Amino acid sequence: MALNIVRYDRATDRVFIRVSGFWTLTEAEEFREKIRVVCWAAEMSGRSISIMSNMIGYVPQGAEIRMINMQTVALFAAAPIGKFALIIPSALTRAHISRQIGRLRCRLFADRTTALEWLGWTERLPLDCPA
Repeated sequence: MALNIVRYDRATDRVFIRVSGFWTLTEAEEFREKIRVVCWAAEMSGRSISIMSNMIGYVPQGAEIRMINMQTVALFAAAPIGKFALIIPSALTRAHISRQIGRLRCRLFADRTTALEWLGWTERLPLDCPA
């Protein structure tokens, strides 16, 4: 099952992302638009955001989806991001994503606990946190 959930907590300037599965073109475009809204809101706030993107279960995508994802990466690259953690346990998917993100300022992690420690998010996450 494909997922693309994005939650922006404006009180803490944290973004929680959960993506997985093999996407359709519509799902990739929806995700890009969700990220566009978050990046715009962060830019308008004048504050940097921290992002945790849980990509457990995300699989390498086809060429058409990769093109949409490159547009999403460009949105991230232009956004005021303090820290950006990508959780990708699969070595194959990590290699694939590494090629796609280029010089995007982020760190890749194999597990959620290490990503949370690096982000400095020590308190309990919200119950509706998708990541």
